[in-house]
Amino acid sequence: LSLILFHEIEQHSENTFFPIRRILFRTVSLSLFFTPLLITSPIAYFWSGFEELWWRWMLWMVQRSGPTFIKLGQWASTRRDIFSKSFCDKMSVLHIKTTSRPWNLSQHALDHLFGDSRWKEFVVSVEADAIGSGCIAEVYKGVLDVHAFEEITGIHLPFAKERYLDIAIKTAKDGVRECIDIDLSIMQCAARLMEMFMPRLSYVNPVSSLNQFRKVLELQVDLRNEARALKVSFFIFFLTPVNIETFPDKKRFCDNFDLEKTRVRFPEVVCYSSDVIMETYEKGLYINKLITDEQLVMQQNY
Repeated sequence: LSLILFHEIEQHSENTFFPIRRILFRTVSLSLFFTPLLITSPIAYFWSGFEELWWRWMLWMVQRSGPTFIKLGQWASTRRDIFSKSFCDKMSVLHIKTTSRPWNLSQHALDHLFGDSRWKEFVVSVEADAIGSGCIAEVYKGVLDVHAFEEITGIHLPFAKERYLDIAIKTAKDGVRECIDIDLSIMQCAARLMEMFMPRLSYVNPVSSLNQFRKVLELQVDLRNEARALKVSFFIFFLTPVNIETFPDKKRFCDNFDLEKTRVRFPEVVCYSSDVIMETYEKGLYINKLITDEQLVMQQNY
C-alpha cells in the first residue's frame, strides 16, 4: 500500500520525495478521524437528538482534515441536484468559515511578495482576524495608502479615486500544495484498491474523476490564475520578489457581466504572486446564497 501511495505522489507532485512514514501517518490519521463518524452515522440517522451533534462533529473533522476534504465539502454543498437541502445547508459553512490563522502568522506572504518588509510603509492597517477562510487561502481586510504604494513600487492604480483604499489580502495557507498531493494520492490509491475488489466500479472511473479534481485544485492553489482572471483591462503590473513585469491584457472574466444590469462587480487587483493577492475589498455573498431550491427546480423544468 505504501509503495502504491509513493508511486501516486511521484506521478503528480513537483516535490517527489515524501517519506513513506509520513504517508502512512497521514493514512492512519484520516482513518482515525473518519472511522468513528462512519460507525456512529446510523445512530445519527435514527436518533434525531444525536443528529445535530453528529453534524457538528463531522464539520469539525472536515475542517481539520485539510484542504482536499474542505474542497470536497464545498463542492458537495453546491450540488443541490444531488444532495438534500439539509446536507447542502450544513456543508455550506465551509465556504465562509474554516480554521484560520491570525494575520501575524500570515504576513510573511507579503514579505515574499515584495522581497522585504517595505509593504508596511503603504499597508496602513490589517485586521488581526481573517474575514474569510477557505480550503486553500485566507482573506484579511486592510487599508492601503495609495500614494505611498505608487511612490514605493512605481505601480499606478488608475481605479483608486482616494488616497486610502480598502483592500483584501488573500494568502495561501502554508503547506497546502504538499497536503493536497498526499491526500489525493491516498484517495487514488483507495480508488484503485476498490476497483480491484469491485470491478464494476470501473464504469464510474473514480481514478479519472480524482485526476480531474486534482487539476482543478492545482489551478486554484496557484493564486496567479485567479489574479490574472481579474486583472485590469489594459496592462497589469505583476510584482515578484525580485522585479516588476508587465503582461499584455486578455479578456477579463468580469467583462462578461454588465454592472448596470447585473449589479455584479469584481475586485481590482493591486498586485499578486503565486501565494498572495492584494486586491480591492468588495462586499459580496457566498455562492449558496445565489442558488435557491426554487431556482434549481425552475432550471430543471426548463
